[in-house]
Amino acid sequence: MLQTLIAVTLGLSLMMTGCAALKAAPSTGAGFVPMAQMAQRADLPFQKVWFKDGVDFKRYKSIYIPKVHTDYLLQSN
Repeated sequence: MLQTLIAVTLGLSLMMTGCAALKAAPSTGAGFVPMAQMAQRADLPFQKVWFKDGVDFKRYKSIYIPKVHTDYLLQSN
């Protein structure tokens, strides 16, 4: 019983420290907007965002997301 408790405790502690070590580094940006122009906004679930000044987002009723062709990825395996 004691060995099981020790094994579970050790396993849980390794998982918790392992997950903390896997945190991704902050992005260096994609290149189309300088990182200095990007800012953090509390109302959005992203670390940094950029919006073009003067855009009236109330004019937009929907967004278009085109279909992505990924069949060739399955064939490469």
